[in-house]
Amino acid sequence: MLPGDGPKDLARQRAILEEHQAQQANIKDDGNSPKSHSVDVSSSSISQPMTSAELSSSFTLSTPVFVTNMRQTRFHNHLGVILGFDGDQHVKLQLHEQRDGKKIRVPRDRVRVSGLSRLPSVPSAQPSRVPTFDAPGTPHFIVALLGSRGLGLPDHVVQEHIAPYFLIRRVATSSVQCKRGSTNRGDNPLSVVCNDRDDQWWISAPGGFSRGCGREWLEFILGEENCRVSAVGMKIPPLPHGPLAVRHFFVECVKSGEETWSSCSGLLETLDVPHMQRFALSPPVDAMRMRVVMVMSALGSMIERKKLREEEIALAPDDCVGLFGVKFW
Repeated sequence: MLPGDGPKDLARQRAILEEHQAQQANIKDDGNSPKSHSVDVSSSSISQPMTSAELSSSFTLSTPVFVTNMRQTRFHNHLGVILGFDGDQHVKLQLHEQRDGKKIRVPRDRVRVSGLSRLPSVPSAQPSRVPTFDAPGTPHFIVALLGSRGLGLPDHVVQEHIAPYFLIRRVATSSVQCKRGSTNRGDNPLSVVCNDRDDQWWISAPGGFSRGCGREWLEFILGEENCRVSAVGMKIPPLPHGPLAVRHFFVECVKSGEETWSSCSGLLETLDVPHMQRFALSPPVDAMRMRVVMVMSALGSMIERKKLREEEIALAPDDCVGLFGVKFW
């Protein structure tokens, strides 16, 4: 058993992977129809499809969106912007960077609002108490707006339970630290996963993976108290340079005053691209610590899709997994 894991944590993580395996067994080729055999494990499945007005507004303002509930899950939760509309039923999206971002065409009812005002770039260096959802800027104003003089809610309820939700700090680069990992091969210290350099990386110790599958994790301290995380980013070396790069992972969190890890995303999948990939957490997560749990590498994905011969697999370094960096917004 790895440090920080308990039987309940491992059982929950196994359930996520079993659900993913069941989904993969039922994937169709069209990539457009909703899954009918099971509920999507992604936390974003609780959100509702965007209305025509919301889609038009996101297109006009270039606010980020993401897709979910697709049979082919590789684009799930990747942040992007709307490029236009293809008839009445489909939307054209561009994922991530403008220069070399992946362009996809998806049904309108698979698009979800992210809650972010723009695609995240470099996170703010300092935490801010600017309201996360564009709410009024002080507890006094929130009480006046929603309390007995405004909407009619009890003042003490607004003061104790509603105002703190709107005034929580956003996660900030200066406060994020990678303090623990399941293993480390030792190429660089764990702290390098928080910088922006491509000449430093983290790779797990040999033996944690087999044929590109396994379980390794990195744990991040976000701050001394709960802060809000709307997206997680991951940068990997693309193929052919990155056979050990993370392909499948999910995110867990611990809130202030708690010790139990809970899942806050479904299974996420990186694309084979060199830039930072940004994944929506929907709804946003308020937490003190987060853990990125990696369960498949690019090599494992190629083996799963039968894109390698056994003699090629035998020559590949398949017992590790790695990445350049992880970000939170």
